[in-house]
Amino acid sequence: AVAIDEAPASGTMVRFRTMQAAKDAGIETVAAAKGMEGAGVLATATLLADASHMAVINSRVIGIVRAIRADLGSRVARGAVLAILESSAVGEDRSRLQTANARASVAEANHRREQELYEKGVSALREVQEAEREWTAARAEVAAATGALGMIGTTAGPAGTYELRTPIAGTGTKRTATVGTLVDTDDA
Repeated sequence: AVAIDEAPASGTMVRFRTMQAAKDAGIETVAAAKGMEGAGVLATATLLADASHMAVINSRVIGIVRAIRADLGSRVARGAVLAILESSAVGEDRSRLQTANARASVAEANHRREQELYEKGVSALREVQEAEREWTAARAEVAAATGALGMIGTTAGPAGTYELRTPIAGTGTKRTATVGTLVDTDDA
């Protein structure tokens, strides 16, 4: 999870479920020490997290964590890479996109050739229409493959590699993944 780097609104409260969670967030408590009477400030504080300034980040695909790029407590910019995952689903989608791009390129060239032949009176209109239909179908396959990769937040990169990025700037407050573990879309 990443907490946004902005001061909380006046009256904002944060409540940790356990003392360990407070320690992980960098909050320390100490026993009161006897000191000068009359000196000091008496204050009561209740701290609660503002859910609109936090993001629970999980993988959008099943994959194996190959690298961790942000440690617990480190500050990250919006869009920063938190982890590198290797996923067969991403590899399949990228392969499908490459195949669709190749098919669209061939279909476009075929359509142009058929159009030229038709204009010279060598090819029938039906052949031009069939080539146009194939080109349209190939472009739709490219759009579908691009959309599938876009839904998980990736388009380019090595075959099955997926970069898990943070949607907000902030400080890492929790990390459950370690290098070599298999993560699922339900893991946060």
